[in-house]
Parts: sequence; C-alpha cells; structure tokens
Amino acid sequence: MFDELIKTGQITAVNAFICKENINKLFEDNGFTGEIGVLSIDIDGNDYHVWEAIDVVSPRIVVIEYNAKFPPDCEWVINYDPKGVYSPKVTGDRYGASLKSYEKLAERKGYVLVGTNITGYNAFFVRKDLWSEQLFPSPPTAENLYNPHRPIFFGSGYTARSCLLTTTISYDGLCEPSV
Repeated sequence: MFDELIKTGQITAVNAFICKENINKLFEDNGFTGEIGVLSIDIDGNDYHVWEAIDVVSPRIVVIEYNAKFPPDCEWVINYDPKGVYSPKVTGDRYGASLKSYEKLAERKGYVLVGTNITGYNAFFVRKDLWSEQLFPSPPTAENLYNPHRPIFFGSGYTARSCLLTTTISYDGLCEPSV
C-alpha cells in the first residue's frame, strides 16, 4: 500500500524498538531535525517518556495516546522501563499516562492541548506559537477536553479488564471498576 511512497522517499519507514535513549538519534540518523509537521506517538507504554525526551524535532502538531481510564484531573505516568512492552496481563489498565500529565508535559515543552478523539485514545497538541483562542477550544485543559475510554472494536483490540475510576462505569460488561 505504501511501497510507492517509500520508493519515492515521500515516506520513511524505520523498523526500531523505540525508547527515550534512542529516539533523538533515530530522528537524526534518518534526516529529521528542526520543524516537522506532525509527530504521532503510539507505543503503548513509554509514550510520555519518549515525548519528554524528544528535542531534535519541533513538530507543529503532536498526536499521542493517553490513558483515559484516569479521570481528567488525575496526574499519573507509568514508571519508565527502557525495555517496556505493553502487556495487558502485566499492567492491566495501568499503562501510559493520564491526559492531565500530558497537558503539563506539553506546557513545559511549549505545546497546548487542543482536543481528544471520541474513543478516549488520542490527545492532540499544537505548538504554542500556532495556538489561538479563536482557532481552538478554550480553556485548553484536560478537564475541558477529556473524552472517556470508549472501547470500539472492529474485530481487534484490547478489552478493558478494570477501570481506574472510582465511580461505577459500564462498557457493555467490558469494564469493572477497580477497588
């Protein structure tokens, strides 16, 4: 499907295990430094730590997976494990980072939260110099822009075993609140 785009250099595909220790070198070794259009981070676990480490590119937009099992005012980040690989049997619903934690990281890195998708999987950030109250929802906070976890499956995906929320939530029997 992408063969032609790869052959013509419009897409660069790199097969690598990504961690915060190698992400900048991967960008540099493949000719990416300075401003880029979009950076999408979805590595099921160390996403927060990898974004925190990135300093060789300046994306205009960042799309990153967040853990919507945490309420919007909750700060939580998984402990960093350079060899970490997501395993629902090991981590359950305690993976990645909460939206509030990303909001605060984004602020430190010069980005503003501008939205989340309806399934509660992805958060969208815009570099601060491109943000304006006329273009994006305000206030740009987790509390205002949060979408809860809404598992929608199309024949694949992970089911929720437990929720981190303290209130009772039901997703068609897929989610049982933690005690």
